[in-house]
Amino acid sequence: MPISSSVSIAIPLYNVANLVEETLDSVLQQTAWGMAEISLLLIDDCSPDGSVAVAENYLQRAPSRPAYRLVRHQENRGLAAVRNTAIAESSTDFIWFVDSDDTVDPTMLEKMLQRMTIDVDIVATNVVRSRPDGSASQVRMRDYDADQSWSGSEALGEMIAGRFDAFTVNKLVRSSLYEGIVFPVGSTYEDVAVMGALLVKARRVEFINEALYRYLFREEAITSSVSPRIGDLLDNTLLCLQGIDSHASSALSVSEQTRFLYRNALIPIANLTSSVINEPAFSQVKAKARDAQDQSAPGYFWSAKERKLAFLAYLLNHAPAAYRILYRVSKRARV
Repeated sequence: MPISSSVSIAIPLYNVANLVEETLDSVLQQTAWGMAEISLLLIDDCSPDGSVAVAENYLQRAPSRPAYRLVRHQENRGLAAVRNTAIAESSTDFIWFVDSDDTVDPTMLEKMLQRMTIDVDIVATNVVRSRPDGSASQVRMRDYDADQSWSGSEALGEMIAGRFDAFTVNKLVRSSLYEGIVFPVGSTYEDVAVMGALLVKARRVEFINEALYRYLFREEAITSSVSPRIGDLLDNTLLCLQGIDSHASSALSVSEQTRFLYRNALIPIANLTSSVINEPAFSQVKAKARDAQDQSAPGYFWSAKERKLAFLAYLLNHAPAAYRILYRVSKRARV
């Protein structure tokens, strides 16, 4: 950790009146208070449910009476706009986004700061998913059995392979890395759009193999329910690839780009059914995904010895009905 460092913890406020106190409590319990200059940045995205009042009352009652700053949007603009506002309003060395229906381990910020040496630009942790009934299962980056240290391009390769996630909430990021990067306003899955550009700009990326960030898996939340806006996942995956390509020294091969496109968007979209997305949105999303398919994909994946992905891509491209049958059978087998 740098001798003197400052961190902005950016927390969005929108329809979380019944959840935000627990989030704030986990932030105030961070063991990093006193290790660094920490600023709480609350961003009101025109929440109609009193989330702002609940958050401010909680912070004003807290024994530590932490200083915080409240920034208000004039209209509801979505999480991507909140991220952009946080970046614009922050003047600290590092930025950490914490969503206001999630909680964090008390040691999370301290451990991330300890790994944030002078040549490190991103520190990530693992994530655990929590349901309202208290059950939890670890998600993302499950292939690692120890801490990792990569160059930015190596971390990008891990993301392309599906082992490193595109969340921003489980990452402490050097603020300067966000220069020239804008989250796509009005879009969901906004973190996907920017993660590629962040990784190619990063000098080093550290990964802590502990599930220190806990996100709440709510049925009504974007990340846990399927909506007509699932098409944003495809759009933002393509934006992610464009962000990578904008840095010529880190350009991906066509094979790598195609692998990421299929893993991150086309296969998840293919697994949808009309029972979870009403027509005509279902047809529109499927049509958009078909237009993005690459007929050369199975060959790319086969050459890379990714036999399963090659088989799925072949079915998806040439026999979608057979793909659907295989998916339904495998889904039943997992139940």
